Formats: sequence, structure tokens, C-alpha cells
Amino acid sequence: MEVNNTQQAMEVNNTQQATDQTMRLVSKHSDTIRNHHEALRRVGELSVLINNKLNAFMHAID
Repeated sequence: MEVNNTQQAMEVNNTQQATDQTMRLVSKHSDTIRNHHEALRRVGELSVLINNKLNAFMHAID
């Protein structure tokens, strides 16, 4: 009976370790997605700025 309890305890421990590792990976993945979202937002803002400057330039040379 004690062997069975020890085996169950080891399985619970292994499951907990796997869950912890999965949560760390999910957290890293979330950080990466957040960073990419911020970078894409900045690229969008710069695109609008460049487009506005180009439009102003084109109107100035008309």
C-alpha cells in the first residue's frame, strides 16, 4: 500500500512540475505576443506619420 501511495505522490509531483513548466511557457508566450503587439502598434503609428508627411509633400509640389 505504501508503494502505491509513493507512486501516486510521485505522479502528482511530476504533474505539478509539468503544469508549472507549462505555465512558464504560456507566460513567456504571452510576453512575446504583447511585445509584438506593441511593435506592430508603433509600426502602424509610424506608417500614418509617413503617409501624412508624404501627402503634405505631394500637395506642396503640386
